Amino acid sequence: MAVLETVIAQVQTYVGTLAGIRKAPAQPPDQMNAFPFAITYPSSGRWEMTPAGSKTGLHNIAIEIHIMRKDLPRDFDKALDYSDLLPNLLFLKLKDDNKWNFTIDTFAAISYTFGPLGYGGFETLGFRFIVENVKVQSAVI
Repeated sequence: MAVLETVIAQVQTYVGTLAGIRKAPAQPPDQMNAFPFAITYPSSGRWEMTPAGSKTGLHNIAIEIHIMRKDLPRDFDKALDYSDLLPNLLFLKLKDDNKWNFTIDTFAAISYTFGPLGYGGFETLGFRFIVENVKVQSAVI
């Protein structure tokens, strides 16, 4: 399994435990009919060669939380719950779950955008979190 694939699978395992999240699949599906749901994917990054012959990756990982948009005031409140829930979970797991179950070394910060999203032809509302500079080290093979 690729390094990023392992990290993303671990994030989705964590996100799937958040209150209210109905689905957090390992890979983004074409369609989704269970809301709220979360998808995670690499958004950007870079690899650097280290003197010891290994490589260090600094990746930005996107996590989207989608709420089905039916009743804007209610959906707005529901979506805002994740503004603290997701960052708290990821920081806690970095500290208390051995750096995301030994998949990363650290990360720098979590930024976000909030507002209208869409998925599989549905209008949704939610967050796009970016976990910045997720540091992983692996062998050059």
